[in-house]
Amino acid sequence: MEQRGLVKWVREKMNGTKENELWLEEIIDPVMKGKCDLRNMEILVQVALECLEEDKDARPTMRQVIERLLPH
Repeated sequence: MEQRGLVKWVREKMNGTKENELWLEEIIDPVMKGKCDLRNMEILVQVALECLEEDKDARPTMRQVIERLLPH
């Protein structure tokens, strides 16, 4: 799947349901199911999508990325 197609697919899954676990389960590699923290995976996916924004001003800085990915 082409990058833009993959990004569009993930965004559609993410926006298509209010239950986080459902869309995450659909996009996570089957090998990873049950082996990762879904809350952390959700943050990772959200940050990755923000980093792919067309408008460079809409993308997070590296500092923001690191802050979001560090454990709280």
